[in-house]
Amino acid sequence: MLGVHALIGLGETAITVAAQAFILRTRPDLLEAKESPARGSKGWILAGGLIILLVLFLAPLASANTDGLERVALDLGFFQREQAAPYSLLSNYSIPFLGTTKLSTILAGGLGVLVVVVVIVGLAWFLRRKPKVQK
Repeated sequence: MLGVHALIGLGETAITVAAQAFILRTRPDLLEAKESPARGSKGWILAGGLIILLVLFLAPLASANTDGLERVALDLGFFQREQAAPYSLLSNYSIPFLGTTKLSTILAGGLGVLVVVVVIVGLAWFLRRKPKVQK
């Protein structure tokens, strides 16, 4: 399913780039950086953290029925190949040694969020670095 997700990601990237290019041509003022005292404040970080926690704790209540992508995988016959993969990271949104409990689902979601946050913060740090000036 990695290939399918990669293609979807490329499609979403193309749509995002096209939308941003359109906005840049028609309303460039919307993309200008504006200084705001609330930007990056602790209040926004706290609100984001609370929303993430709420979603994580509601995750076990999600439907157990197959989603659209799994339905396509079943219909096209490649779902079983994914199940027979030699490795699996957080299969069925659960931590292997905890089974498929609600706690396992919450912790697997939290681990996923943590990985995404680390990647985003790492990229932001890398892109904001100032090049060293040679003397």
